[in-house]
Amino acid sequence: MIADGLFDRFPMQEVDIRKMAPVAVNNLAAAEAVCLAATSAFGGDRVIRAADPIMASEDFAFMLDRVPGAFFFVGQDGPYPHHPAFVFDTDIIPTGAAVLTELARTGVADIT
Repeated sequence: MIADGLFDRFPMQEVDIRKMAPVAVNNLAAAEAVCLAATSAFGGDRVIRAADPIMASEDFAFMLDRVPGAFFFVGQDGPYPHHPAFVFDTDIIPTGAAVLTELARTGVADIT
């Protein structure tokens, strides 16, 4: 276990582990709707359907615990939001807007 190696290298007397946010788990129907909307807006060659999972904390997970939805990326590269070196790339705004517009146009609100 990773923690065992850390304790061997950096002896500690106490560890405080806190649950900060739940795991963000997409609703399968919502995730498929996002993929279809993105494919419709940009073509299938620009949509990654099976991206590698990332180990990140995201406050959107609180919403996904209550309402079916999907967390997706729209082309931002580099450090993720909440990282001190993150700089928002305003060039991706039209990409995100196009996906959300297509979702609204196709009636994705019916996902339960």
